[in-house]
Amino acid sequence: MKALRFWGARERLPPCPAFPAAGPGGNVRRPRDGTVAAAPKAVRLSFSERLDPAASALDVENAAGKRMDLGNAGLDPHDPAVLYVSLKALAAGRYKVRWRAVSVDGHAAEGDFEFTVAP
Repeated sequence: MKALRFWGARERLPPCPAFPAAGPGGNVRRPRDGTVAAAPKAVRLSFSERLDPAASALDVENAAGKRMDLGNAGLDPHDPAVLYVSLKALAAGRYKVRWRAVSVDGHAAEGDFEFTVAP
């Protein structure tokens, strides 16, 4: 049985090391220190398998719990193993990304990570 693996966040987030599983047998990657110099315009998460768009989700909140994504989470039209969401203009501060991914063959993984936009 293959595990769905999350390869990490892209779109102006720094390179990141792997850390233990956040899903069934999967390795998750996140920013090293979680700080970015410039606010990203989107969050893109890469997985090891094609995703089911109806069962997968991705959202971003600020420290006060306000949604900061545009509500357009979906799959990259050129890569069905990439889940993305566009972001509102982000001010300096801390943000939490929550995701749930379900592959087309039913493997599921979910998790969250935080990043900070530097002042």
